[in-house]
Amino acid sequence: MKTTRFSGVLAKLHFENSEMYYLCGESLICCCGQIVYMDTDPYFSFFKDEQLYFIDDKEILFKLSSNDKSLKVSNVSDFDVSVVDGIYDGDERYYYDYFPTFYNKEFWKVYDSNDNKWWSFKSKKRAYPYGEYLFELDSKCSISLVEFGQGLKWSFNFHKESAPKRKFIDIYQNKIIFYLGTDKSPSGNPLATKLNGTIVQLNLEDGSENWYYEFFHCIQDFYVHKDIIYVAHRNEIAALNAESGELIRETQAGENYGNNIVWCDGDHAYLFNYGDEKAYIFDLELKQQLGTLVFPNNFILNNQHHPYLIGDEIFIPVCPKRLNMAHAEQGVIRINRTKVLNDDVLEYVNEPEFTRATINNPDGTQSYQLSLKGDNADSVIRIGEVELRKIYAELGTHFFDGIDTRNSQFNAVVYIDMQIQESELGRFNELFETLKKRMEDWLYFMRATDNTGKLPAKVNYTVQTF
Repeated sequence: MKTTRFSGVLAKLHFENSEMYYLCGESLICCCGQIVYMDTDPYFSFFKDEQLYFIDDKEILFKLSSNDKSLKVSNVSDFDVSVVDGIYDGDERYYYDYFPTFYNKEFWKVYDSNDNKWWSFKSKKRAYPYGEYLFELDSKCSISLVEFGQGLKWSFNFHKESAPKRKFIDIYQNKIIFYLGTDKSPSGNPLATKLNGTIVQLNLEDGSENWYYEFFHCIQDFYVHKDIIYVAHRNEIAALNAESGELIRETQAGENYGNNIVWCDGDHAYLFNYGDEKAYIFDLELKQQLGTLVFPNNFILNNQHHPYLIGDEIFIPVCPKRLNMAHAEQGVIRINRTKVLNDDVLEYVNEPEFTRATINNPDGTQSYQLSLKGDNADSVIRIGEVELRKIYAELGTHFFDGIDTRNSQFNAVVYIDMQIQESELGRFNELFETLKKRMEDWLYFMRATDNTGKLPAKVNYTVQTF
């Protein structure tokens, strides 16, 4: 089990030429820990012909070169960069914007990335691209298939009191698996309240209903694997026959409800229980629970993402439960699917040696000393940022504090000593100023102060070579 740690919100994992890349927090990082791109301002990324493109804060277009894990300046004519002007960040066929504004929609401006064409479609509803398709959604009332350049092909109407909060659509053999929502809102209702979370299968050609299935509670997540739909609801995992909608089996896993994720790697079905901080592993038809996967370092599944399977390697996006909102520490666990039932040894990928120590000051306050030593500049920078953020997120006074780890004596001063091999100093200097600016921006975002709430946080840096 190998874990690559980094700071910032994980946006996407991208696999190209036998290498996995993590797009996160104004950074692009390899699973080996190498930093391909690191900045202080948001970027835009998009895909064309399975190639990752990148636009930085200076509006310069790059494309990823997997040969040397770097970004190369690209020809702007390769792609109409206006379509990623903050509108859409992904790999779907269709990109869009709302006009005149998001909250006052009159029409969509849609771009077809396959044919390099624009089209305006009059609608006040939500646009939802999925794979090769474009849908119009009224979240509690209807879903419609939109044909580019033509208009609505069909509409399916329904009524639900509460719309889905997360995943609600998938495609199965030219059919749509669609989660409609619930008859009552889960918020404010006891767990014993019947909510009728409903999932349906629709014909993609005409929108007709093939089957529907109601669960007692709301559906937290679903995942389609071959002919089985795995569904997370309450603290249970269910398996439906994707063709007929019949229930194959459902079973309880864990104690906690809510924010759970289901997944399948082809050999096993998983229920990632957010509250339990572990994954429960089953055979494909849920006849037997085979084991559990406990995450290291108090990590839990980042429930904004399903795991990824590349060959026999499983990539699981994770984050610490308490620090999730602070964006202090994120990570990706990599494990071979033949070892998920073993107690695999944890290995942190390319991490330098580091220690944290408390400094008792004469005035009764406390500061912290963070020391790192490594022979790889990228890793010293990457883990230095993670551990700096963790000190402030766990122990400091800030916008998200209130957890029981806060140190009431912490004066918000941290001393960081970064020791780097002399041959890596040039690379280190390329990244060092960006690191300092990123920390400055993040501390401002966090409203981090000393224990009195009056003095702003301060980081003192020293750099040495060996």
